[in-house]
Amino acid sequence: MSTEPAERAKSAVREFLERVKDHFDPKIVDDAQIAVFRASVMSGERNPERPESAEGMTPAQMQEAYREHPDRASYDDGKGATLVEKAAHDALAAAALTEIAVEIIQRGEPLPPNLREFVVARLQHRPTGKQGRPRNQPRDTLIATAVALAREAGLRPTRDEASRDREGRESGCSIVSAALGELGHPVTERTIQNIWGKHKHMDPARN
Repeated sequence: MSTEPAERAKSAVREFLERVKDHFDPKIVDDAQIAVFRASVMSGERNPERPESAEGMTPAQMQEAYREHPDRASYDDGKGATLVEKAAHDALAAAALTEIAVEIIQRGEPLPPNLREFVVARLQHRPTGKQGRPRNQPRDTLIATAVALAREAGLRPTRDEASRDREGRESGCSIVSAALGELGHPVTERTIQNIWGKHKHMDPARN
């Protein structure tokens, strides 16, 4: 088997994953979303150094823009009501509201009604819904896209046990696994195969 498709695939996959690598860091991703949630409940003057929208930003860019260039604004409890509802099932929305509440309390100011209701519920440990986020959904979409790029370069997306153990033949999934390991975000080849099985309809070569 020619090594040319494998080398093309490796190059395409590495280039793609290098561009999106901060999407694989849960701390950066979570902090970026918390910062965006915070901005959504503020009223006042927008910091001109911050872009008007987070659209198209990577998580690291969002984190920098919203944390390093916060708006000259204050918490708006009317806007906060929507985020309080979201916090019932979104842990990062709850984290954003908690940050804001702590800051207000530390300034010695009273909590506005909606935010106060949120804080009281948290202190009383009242269940307000199942909190959580589909943490792996964005990651899995990017992994499937990387496998699709390898397929476009001429590699099979997956390989069987015989190919892996006897022939050492590479596949899209094996190349993506190796590239993620080099970036410090290891994901096993088997896990990537499972992800590909669920997302292969995204394959741009078939669109």
